[in-house]
Amino acid sequence: MVARNGCLCSLSFKDWRLLIGKKDRNNDKKNKQDVQKQVKMRFLYPARMEKWILRTIGVLDDQWVALVNNWFTTKSQNISEANRINYAKRKATHTSGTKSFARNREDMGEQDPEKKYPHRAVLYINTHKSNITKNTNPHVVALKELLVQQPSLADTSHGKVAWKGDALSQILGEEKPGHIHGLGLVPNPDQVFVGSTSRHLKHLNLTSLDATSSEDVVSLRLQVEKLIDRVQKQDDTILNLQNTLELQKITMNV
Repeated sequence: MVARNGCLCSLSFKDWRLLIGKKDRNNDKKNKQDVQKQVKMRFLYPARMEKWILRTIGVLDDQWVALVNNWFTTKSQNISEANRINYAKRKATHTSGTKSFARNREDMGEQDPEKKYPHRAVLYINTHKSNITKNTNPHVVALKELLVQQPSLADTSHGKVAWKGDALSQILGEEKPGHIHGLGLVPNPDQVFVGSTSRHLKHLNLTSLDATSSEDVVSLRLQVEKLIDRVQKQDDTILNLQNTLELQKITMNV
């Protein structure tokens, strides 16, 4: 929790002892206090254990040396440079955080008066905000203009939310194998645009994406995500309770 916070535990320090920071005007170490606050927000422990907690936060000296040495190897430097170049080539920037397309579609469908799922072009605009000043997602501006000029390219009155030649495909081009813009990994392009010849899917109308086919898949995927989040929260609660009990036992034995 603390180690993953880049502001509190930055990996820019070559000497891990410098992490605690320098003293301020009040002769206090601010970063040290911030670390303590994060721990206090999540755990209950006696005040006398603060020094022990601060001593145990961080990485082992030998691990830190190995990590820094690895950064300066030729292999790591090449990987870093390749990642930097690839990042610069990225044309689209997702702006809705960690919220998935499935969850965004579900929320937009709930807000719709007719409870219809949005066309993938509308969903794409909602999850890719444009900023001309920062040159972020400039193609979204063209997509909006296209929808104003030809609204039929994103018409969902017939139950379809994606098809070949729709607004999004005209802006982004052909789909990548196994992936559809605005719909994610399920279903795949052949199932949506061509129609599946698989005997397992022959009774599903996947080309129309109506409520009896791919919408069910996306809905199930959303429910699974919610269940996973719930389980993770329950696990965190159980872990916090266990830590509290352990600390209480330590306090009682002292």
